[in-house]
Amino acid sequence: MPAVYGSLGVEAVGRGVVQGEWLGVYCMATAAHARRKGHARRILSALLSHGREQGARHAYLCVVEANTAARSLYERLGFTVSARYHYRVR
Repeated sequence: MPAVYGSLGVEAVGRGVVQGEWLGVYCMATAAHARRKGHARRILSALLSHGREQGARHAYLCVVEANTAARSLYERLGFTVSARYHYRVR
């Protein structure tokens, strides 16, 4: 599985893994001082482009439900909620 990494210095990072026709996007993060400047959009766009070059036709990602800024970005880029999960805490 080819891993894909993207970064904009210390401002934003992201990781993706191509699995057949799917690109899984993981570990998207933007430094607090760099938010709302388009960094995450550029990282995600680069990951999606690289995934397409590797044969991915679909993409998925996981995001914490309370992260409304990230969810808003992902929804604007066409992602929709397909499943929910939770961590069990003792």
